[in-house]
Amino acid sequence: MTYDQLAGVFGEDGVWRQAEAELPDGLSHEETRRFLAEVGLPKSLKRGYLSLDESALTGEFETLSELYESVGEEEGWTWERPPNADRWYVLGGFFGGEVAVDGETGKVWFVPDWDEAPTPLHSGVDALAYYMYVLERGKNRYSFERASSIADDPADPRDRSDVYREVARELVAELREADPTPFVDDASEPWSNDFAGPWSTAFFDIAEGTWSA
Repeated sequence: MTYDQLAGVFGEDGVWRQAEAELPDGLSHEETRRFLAEVGLPKSLKRGYLSLDESALTGEFETLSELYESVGEEEGWTWERPPNADRWYVLGGFFGGEVAVDGETGKVWFVPDWDEAPTPLHSGVDALAYYMYVLERGKNRYSFERASSIADDPADPRDRSDVYREVARELVAELREADPTPFVDDASEPWSNDFAGPWSTAFFDIAEGTWSA
């Protein structure tokens, strides 16, 4: 994954990078520091389905401890924070929760809004960027226009629903191979409940045509 690849899909203004000297000291995982400084992350996917947090964009970097004390108190969280919660940094908001990176290991976690402990989301920020990249890059494949064109072709037996589900299956296969971390089972159909952790809703919406607009 390179900066040019991300900028080619999201635009230069749509990619966030942070000078390594301005990253928090607690973010000690070297490969993560390098990636955020040299490659970066997309600022947003699908009108805010996943979007970077203002604290990250401004270089403030809210920690998991701070998130727990603010959101956790309001939502009644009871799960035990990891010992290094002061070195977990919130990267952004994900549908239903937040995305945080463990500054020591570089692993990316999903922190639900509800009272449930964080769950593994990605092996690293590079995998997070790649998922966002693939879903944005592939939007023409699951667009209403393409699905309608295929459905209107008398020589093609597929209808729009067939096209959407076919693309969803292809995306699942590509992304599972790149980083299987969010996938909790081997279900091949991208509309099974929670089969891909918090990404499940994205695959479900693509399969249903909701992301086609």
